[in-house]
Amino acid sequence: MEGMKAHPTKYRGILFRSRLEARWAAFFDKLGWEWRYEDEECYFDGWIADFVILCPRNHVVSSAGMSVAPDPVGNFLIEVKPERTVEGLKQHWDKISRSGCKQEVVIVGVEPLVETGEYGYDCGLGVLNGWDYASLIKCCKGHYGMAAQGGSYQCRICGFYDGDEGHGGFFVVGHNYGDRHDDALNEVRRFWNEAGNLTRFKAAEE
Repeated sequence: MEGMKAHPTKYRGILFRSRLEARWAAFFDKLGWEWRYEDEECYFDGWIADFVILCPRNHVVSSAGMSVAPDPVGNFLIEVKPERTVEGLKQHWDKISRSGCKQEVVIVGVEPLVETGEYGYDCGLGVLNGWDYASLIKCCKGHYGMAAQGGSYQCRICGFYDGDEGHGGFFVVGHNYGDRHDDALNEVRRFWNEAGNLTRFKAAEE
């Protein structure tokens, strides 16, 4: 999205290049995700990822308690762009693909729960690896995680995996209907609003 001015913003003592990046950092905190901003793991040829999300791999288990690691991807990266649509997010993939990055990358926009238009529900977070969608999930372990909509259903945050035939022990936020799904969707929206309040008046000059 052209013409959106970035306002350097402080959050948790870190100076972010834009208020949008700071808001995403606060949102990750609300989700309970551990992150680093422009960490050494984020540097590639001609591209620097905004965040690395740390994903421990010491308890990869299935719902049956079996140790399972079909495709342990490790930490994943986040690129923040001031875009409002899936098409807008996807246009930034070429630069990332040319950087030599081999990790999973989620491109996020001006808010979570991006509407894909394919299934009529909010897919969550943004575009994964240029073609897939990163679904925000509520894992069976009670926390929020991330899984691919079209790829592996393994929770990237805790490693939970119940096969790729169905969502098994978690549900996609905004996908299904019912009280628990509505509660999760409302909570995620509240987290995003609270993240906005935490970063709204924390400009760099303060």
